Amino acid sequence: MYGGMSRVIASIKLSYDFLETSETKLSFLLCALFPEDHKITMDVLVGYAMGENSLGVVETLREARGNLHIMVDTLVSSGLLLKGENDGYVVMHDIVCDAAISIARKNKNESIISTGLGLQKWLEMKEAGKCLRMSLMGNDIHQVPAVTPECSQLMTLSLGSNRSLEEIPDGFFGGMKCLATLDLSDIGISSLPQSLSSLNNCLRSVYLDKCIRLEDISVIGNLKTLEVLNLKGTGIPRLPEEISKLTNLKMLNLTNIKYLKSIPPTVISSLFNLEELYMRKSFSRWEMEGTGDNASLAEVTSLTNLTSLYLDIPNAKWLSTDIGQCHHWEKLEKFCFYTAVGYSIFRFFRKSERYRAVSLETSSDSFPVAAWVNVLMGRTYDLFLFKCEGMKNVLQLNPNGRFYNLKSLDIKYGREMEYVVNVEEQVPETMFPNLEILKLSSMYKLKAIWNGPLIERTSFGKLKVLQISECDELVNILPFLLWTRLQNLEEIEIEKCTKLEKVFESDGFEDGSANILKLRSIKLYNLPSLTSIWKGAVPLIRLENLKILAVTFCNSLRSGYLFHSVAFSQRFQQLEDLKIIKCRPFIKLIAEEDEKEGMEIKSCPINFIALPPQPPIFSNLKKLNIQSCNGLKCIFPIQILQGLLQLEKFFVYDCNEMEDLTEFEECQEEEDGRMTIRLPRLRILVLSKLPRLSSFFSHRRRLPHVLLECPNLKTLGIYDCPNLKRLPFGPQSTLKLKKFYINDVEWFEKLKWDDPSVKSQLQQLLSED
Repeated sequence: MYGGMSRVIASIKLSYDFLETSETKLSFLLCALFPEDHKITMDVLVGYAMGENSLGVVETLREARGNLHIMVDTLVSSGLLLKGENDGYVVMHDIVCDAAISIARKNKNESIISTGLGLQKWLEMKEAGKCLRMSLMGNDIHQVPAVTPECSQLMTLSLGSNRSLEEIPDGFFGGMKCLATLDLSDIGISSLPQSLSSLNNCLRSVYLDKCIRLEDISVIGNLKTLEVLNLKGTGIPRLPEEISKLTNLKMLNLTNIKYLKSIPPTVISSLFNLEELYMRKSFSRWEMEGTGDNASLAEVTSLTNLTSLYLDIPNAKWLSTDIGQCHHWEKLEKFCFYTAVGYSIFRFFRKSERYRAVSLETSSDSFPVAAWVNVLMGRTYDLFLFKCEGMKNVLQLNPNGRFYNLKSLDIKYGREMEYVVNVEEQVPETMFPNLEILKLSSMYKLKAIWNGPLIERTSFGKLKVLQISECDELVNILPFLLWTRLQNLEEIEIEKCTKLEKVFESDGFEDGSANILKLRSIKLYNLPSLTSIWKGAVPLIRLENLKILAVTFCNSLRSGYLFHSVAFSQRFQQLEDLKIIKCRPFIKLIAEEDEKEGMEIKSCPINFIALPPQPPIFSNLKKLNIQSCNGLKCIFPIQILQGLLQLEKFFVYDCNEMEDLTEFEECQEEEDGRMTIRLPRLRILVLSKLPRLSSFFSHRRRLPHVLLECPNLKTLGIYDCPNLKRLPFGPQSTLKLKKFYINDVEWFEKLKWDDPSVKSQLQQLLSED
């Protein structure tokens, strides 16, 4: 085992040696300063790398980040780092971390790394003067020396996540004349030592995030060379005036500081080199310029070098307030603005990985919006509108109406909004050309999504997801011409729209001209006025690509069948998940072929007619769920059941009129009059509250002896099916069965069995439960 591990480390060392630049090698070693499997964020790593000058000659934080991403990509492609779920962080595997620590320790004692070991005492350092970087992250150190040994070469010190460390003596930093990066995140201190001032000509990055007891940070104002300052989640009630001296600061993180109530005027505007300012869920007591004791939004707009900006602006009146020249916001690469507060809103932004998001809660005095809102709307990727009073349609936020960069639009509780888009005489050439997600919910006056003349064909051309919920006045979703432009649409979900009569509108288009080619999912929930599902859809949609179909609480449907013919149902070749719940009109899922469409042959001297075989129906179906369809007597013909070779889950609940799961037509029997139906992938079968169910299979003429073979069945549940007389399972269906549930033992004992061993196996499972 040891030899094998040595070979692995040797391989990692070889990959390290093949890295082309010393800067990339150093970035790799910096990642070893963090505990095993730690999520190393780019925000932290860039500060570490800047402190050690490993990012080359850079003038801006943006350049530094760009160089870092290049190096990280190289390390990932070399197998030395693992990418996280998004670009915000990377992970170093524990074996790679061990190898990196081994490499670091052999480089002339450059690094002292003891992370996540549960240490309670400060390490004894024999050659502290040679050490360039030290990490004691993730331990339980209670105390650090009053005076440290001479650490004259130390550039990086990380004591993060030592929560028992409540005090740092005044003389602690006295011997660290070259310290450039200091990480004290997530420790228990309430103030900073005065000796920190001695680092005023060298310290470039300071991390104090998650120091929830920390209140006094005034000493930081002496650190003239500081470029990165992270105060996220600290306990400071006031940003001290001394911070205004940090004129080299490029990044300031004030996120999630719950008690921050005061920022003196001119402090923020003094940080004229600031490129990134993060104040989400933090300070929000903005004042008009020169009118109070707190900072103004005009100070923020004065920072012309900003590329990232996260702000809370709780007063909706600011939307119509001029806060100064903001044309430079055109170069903002990341931003989040909030005038709406609530759990659902923050959840919306946590899901966003595109970093250009705006959440607005408007009032009647929010309009007309100020120029800074127009600038943001032109660059926003994700827009969330919540309880927007005074807003009739979204064009009020951007009179030019283009929304060129918008990818996601989510509107909730738009109580006065009658149209999402209301286009009048002057219209832009194109609108929403990059929109991918449109969600509308609780818009009780909404009459239509679009009103007015349609414009450039590229409008809505990239829409992938359309979700509509609780829009009671909505009768039609989109005008037919707009439907034809949704060539990239993948998901439709419509719920609780009481007046909606039809989903698709295709007047003027013939069947065969379908151009919605990518639709994968249709979900229709609680639509009491819906009269038809497929009328209008067939000319528009390639049903062959549909994977998910759910129809629930749609009791005004005029057809007694979900699929109006066998030929029509054969279009759904990719369908994997079919859910039908509480749809009273359905008698069967698939209607029988109309006799008028049959074939008649008379007076022909032939003995045999060869008809082409019918293609399978639902051959990719994996999950079938039917609930509370009280008109349904039978699900489908047995030939369809035979074709469900991919079916994994089969649920039938609460169907009062159901007599049989399937019905017989003409079927291929074996020589002895038997028939075996094989569902090779079925894992779960549950039948519940089917009072009239008498058999799995019905028939028209004569009934062959049918056996259901499910070799992978693991869970079988049968509840409240008092008229079911026989379970058509053979021994092959109980080989992997782990769970068998019933609620009537007496019913079970009266069942007829073709093979007594099946009953014995099921009885054993009952006794185990």
